[in-house]
Amino acid sequence: MGKLSSFSSKKSKKKSKELCPNLENLNLAGNRLIDIENLETLMKLTILDLSHNGLTAPTFLSLGNISILNICGNQISSLKPVGRLLGLMTLNASKNEVEDIEETAHLNRLPMLTEIDFSENPIAQKLDYRTQVLARVPRRAQELIVSH
Repeated sequence: MGKLSSFSSKKSKKKSKELCPNLENLNLAGNRLIDIENLETLMKLTILDLSHNGLTAPTFLSLGNISILNICGNQISSLKPVGRLLGLMTLNASKNEVEDIEETAHLNRLPMLTEIDFSENPIAQKLDYRTQVLARVPRRAQELIVSH
């Protein structure tokens, strides 16, 4: 398992801004990553694919411009950090370890969220889970599509 920290020093962070100032789409799928650091230097990043890695917590999420996030196929159980992505519109969190339906309440903070996917998570096995998810995101319930 690896750790992406290519922008770890102040010098590297500055250089990453110079090298990728307009990066909007970053695909790191299938790289067996266990941690992600310093993506906040990518100010124009709007699409982030971290699917099929070894991530256990989305602690790397401090990017306000992300509108599409794919964290499918990891071992994530908490959605609390996702609640900070105020521009998020689409979240694919399928094939993770989300067991507690209350974790979905963190998504109620997201004013632009329109689509979420929790398929193949333990919560998706709960009786009437889609209705339970919508009950925890009342601000978005009218517009939100919950995949199953």
